[in-house]
Amino acid sequence: MNGLRFNVAALLKEPTGASRERAIRVPPTTIGDRTLMAPLQGMVKLLRVVPRRNQAGAILALGELTTTATAECSRCLAAAAYPVSFAFEATYYPQVDVVTGCPVMPHQDDLGFDLSTNHELDLTEATRQHIELAMPMQPLCSATCAGLCAMCGRNRNHERCQHEAAEIDPRLAPLRALLTPDTLQEIV
Repeated sequence: MNGLRFNVAALLKEPTGASRERAIRVPPTTIGDRTLMAPLQGMVKLLRVVPRRNQAGAILALGELTTTATAECSRCLAAAAYPVSFAFEATYYPQVDVVTGCPVMPHQDDLGFDLSTNHELDLTEATRQHIELAMPMQPLCSATCAGLCAMCGRNRNHERCQHEAAEIDPRLAPLRALLTPDTLQEIV
């Protein structure tokens, strides 16, 4: 995924506040376990910053990306496509000083990422994390998805089975009277 990799050696040599903007357009692909059905596209701004304790500098990546990702329907297990749009902010720390080539002290930022030893910034992991966060907790292929039959496992969106009229628990049977059309009109 070369569309998410940028060499930032020149930016690390510039003063704090220097920036670059890059357009991102990655064809449909797979990131982690997630398949992207549409191109991953957007803009990223790479900003040279100086973290508090690491005087070697760092790169702050600020971006907005969009794509369409697949998810498994939580009711029927069919593939469902979801449009995903997110903004992200990620800090990248060098492992090697860009001027001397000497190793630098490791960063203490649990949320930060490392630049490669060649000063390449790779947005793949940050993008994967933000796509996962943007996905619904219980994805559905449609709002009216009937799901799988609990008895035989058939997809009730496509075929019927004999198990549709499941018996109601006798303890809950009195509640059925509340669902009659007359009762519902009284409530409204």
